[in-house]
Amino acid sequence: MRGEAQISRTRGDQLVWLKVMLRHHGPARFGYRNPVDLVVSRLDVRRDLARELVYLAQRLDDERIERMRRGAVSYVRVLEETRLMEAGASADEIARTRTWASTRSAGSAGSIGA
Repeated sequence: MRGEAQISRTRGDQLVWLKVMLRHHGPARFGYRNPVDLVVSRLDVRRDLARELVYLAQRLDDERIERMRRGAVSYVRVLEETRLMEAGASADEIARTRTWASTRSAGSAGSIGA
């Protein structure tokens, strides 16, 4: 859906900003106890979303984030796949979740590809 694509692009922009903050020790520099507190305060988001953003910013490379910013992959898909990889899922298992998700959402016009 178009709305989800827009959200994913925005999350990608937020991840770029957050990676810069983490590289330059932004949380400590601005007096925050941890990166989650920084994100909650500066981006005005819920704490659970802030935790997700910090989790992804610490794990994703710039290319994966850029794909999200272009709308080539959804924020939710990237989060799910990152969690699966970290839990030890194989590339084949992750690919099967893409297939399952695409058959589940077949018929949804304008959905973001994985």
